[in-house]
Amino acid sequence: MEAERNALWFERLLAELGHELWVGDAARIRALAVREQKTNERDAAHMLELMLHDRFPRIWVPSPAERDLRQLLLHRHKLVQMRTQVKNQLQHLALNQGVQRKHPLVEPGRDRVAGAVEPAALKCNLVATHYYGGDGSV
Repeated sequence: MEAERNALWFERLLAELGHELWVGDAARIRALAVREQKTNERDAAHMLELMLHDRFPRIWVPSPAERDLRQLLLHRHKLVQMRTQVKNQLQHLALNQGVQRKHPLVEPGRDRVAGAVEPAALKCNLVATHYYGGDGSV
């Protein structure tokens, strides 16, 4: 099989049925073919010929456990990015309200920010920053 993005379900099905799946580098498979019209029939015959002559360009495929771990790491990375964005936005709001601390989100800074900013003004600033950019202008 040539490498494809949306074939994970097929890989899992074959693994459940006890079959070994070989995934090949599509560019190298095509480079080894005689230049003809590309059809599924010719592609299948060409891949069979490469396998029979032990020239099929296999690529490494992660195991299901490795795929799951990669998904978890990607999800964690996105969560960290979201946290960083929120912290930066809150720090921006604090600086706009005159709180001049290097890290206003640490415990002593949180108390100072809570006392310096009215909740309604904070909500208004968050909406304006989100929709219009940094200064709230249209």
